[in-house]
This record gives sequence, structure tokens and C-alpha cells, in this order.
Amino acid sequence: MKILIVYAHPKGEGSLNAALKHSFVHGAKKNNEIKTLDLYRDGFNPVLSPAELKGEMSDYIKKSQDLIKWADRIVFFYPIWWFRTPSILEGWFDKVLTKDFAFVYKQITKTFGIPIGLINKETMVFETYGAPKWGLKLLYMDLPWRRIKRGIFNFCGFKIVKRYSCFSTPYASEKQREAWLKDAEKMGASLK
Repeated sequence: MKILIVYAHPKGEGSLNAALKHSFVHGAKKNNEIKTLDLYRDGFNPVLSPAELKGEMSDYIKKSQDLIKWADRIVFFYPIWWFRTPSILEGWFDKVLTKDFAFVYKQITKTFGIPIGLINKETMVFETYGAPKWGLKLLYMDLPWRRIKRGIFNFCGFKIVKRYSCFSTPYASEKQREAWLKDAEKMGASLK
């Protein structure tokens, strides 16, 4: 299987997200071809310029789109801050998942169309939260995930095969962290 990893955490190393990514790759590398976009390390600029709004694409955006086309599965690693992914990943979504590449509109009425996703790729998501699971689910109705799932992945035609969330990460015991990393490695090893 060809796997594209999209990693979005400013700590290249030393974060739980990095450890999850390394564990996943350790499990997956035996039977799969893996390529990685590390948005912070690569110096990706998330700000959409007027030229890009008109359709200009940087080499990095072209590379990102080519890697999406190449991959059988796209695996995202990111933290949730303020109910959303880091701004660098939000900017990557804006610049890479463009009309006619990631979706088209099917006109329904004279003034309304529905999006038809074009990506048609399997997707796995590893996300970390500082908040506890009960708080996020009970008080906020899983808002960060619903927004990403419906507003990005479903809109663009990604097929979500696994979502793996780590909650209360600043308060997790070493035993809990080790369990998360083992799970990530097993998920990587299960891909062929």
C-alpha cells in the first residue's frame, strides 16, 4: 500500500503527535511505501495569497496534490487547538483541496449546487486533545471532529477508515502513552 502521511505539529520531535507518527511508521514500513509531508519542517506557508486565490499553485501545492493522487491511503497526525487543527493544516486544506481537484459542484438549482468529492482515498486520522473525552463529547458534541469530518473529509470524498483520538494528553500517565503508541504501531502493521 502507498501511504501519504500529513504531519502538522510545530514540535518536529518530542510531542505525542511525533511519537504516534513514529510508532505508526515503525509498524507500517515493512509492507508499505510511505511518504511524508511535514508541514512545519517543510516551511509550508498556510496563508492564501491573492494569486493563489486566482489559481496559481506553488511547487509544494503541486507536490501535495501529486502525492494525494499517488497514495492509496492518507494518514493525518495533528493536535486539536481551539476546536480545530493547527492553522498550518487549515491552510494546507485551503490550498491543496481545491475545486476541480478535490471536489466539484453539481448544480441543483439556478443558485445552488452540492459538492461532489473527487479524492476517493482512504483516510486515517490521529488527533490529540488536551481536554477529556467526556467534556468534548458531552459539552461540545465532538465539534472539532464533526467540522473536519463533514466540512473537509466528506466534502472532498475522503473515505474515513479510522479515527484515533488521544484525550487529556497533558495528564496522561506513561502507561497510557505507551498504550497509545502500541495502538498506533499495530494500526500501521495492519496495513498491507
